Amino acid sequence: MDLNNSSYFVAHTTEDGSEDYSVDWDTFSFQAELEMRQKISREHVQVFELLGQATAPPEDDDNVIRQTQEIKDKISELLDTNQSMVSKYDALVTEQKSVQEMIDKLTSHNKSLLESIKKLEEEEAALQKDYQVQKKALQKGVEMYSKNFDLDVNVVNVSETRYEAFVKFGNVSGSPSVKFIVDRAKREVIDFDASAVLSPNEEEEVKKNFGNLKNLPGLLCALRDILLSKKNDLNKV
Repeated sequence: MDLNNSSYFVAHTTEDGSEDYSVDWDTFSFQAELEMRQKISREHVQVFELLGQATAPPEDDDNVIRQTQEIKDKISELLDTNQSMVSKYDALVTEQKSVQEMIDKLTSHNKSLLESIKKLEEEEAALQKDYQVQKKALQKGVEMYSKNFDLDVNVVNVSETRYEAFVKFGNVSGSPSVKFIVDRAKREVIDFDASAVLSPNEEEEVKKNFGNLKNLPGLLCALRDILLSKKNDLNKV
């Protein structure tokens, strides 16, 4: 590849007297270099076309006619070569622009991904902090209700969106539990199942009075009173 007309490569003579080239890669632009070579090749084509048109030998000198024809043939050959180079540089410039567009898109996509990752990490840290606060609040709540309502509470993680709390009244080992389903995000009891400790009529009565789950302390008191009453009745027998 001819580097004499390069916009970046600088010619210099080596110690052994041969010609070599150097380039500052920090400022080198592949696209600019291609476009410069493309421009020079097109200029060469124009020059050789003009030379071919301007060469007109005398009609009465066979030797000059022959030499002129050789020059024209050489010019035609150089013209073909440079036209081929123009086509190659055109293709390279088009390909380079396509590659650069792809690089720009990937760079933009990568930047967007990094921003998304950073945002997710920040959200995860906030959720973790919120979870710790929620966990401490839950522990305090369990301790308070256990102390005041004589409860034994066992919490089981079911999924990322909810957990289940199994509550025993009277803290009697081996006794059945009431299951409460809790929404993690809303921090609300969304359902309960007392079929293991209540008769169908008792469960229907409790659900009628507290089924909307708006009065959780009232629900706990009602369940506690029913179960402790049953326990006392059994102790009298």
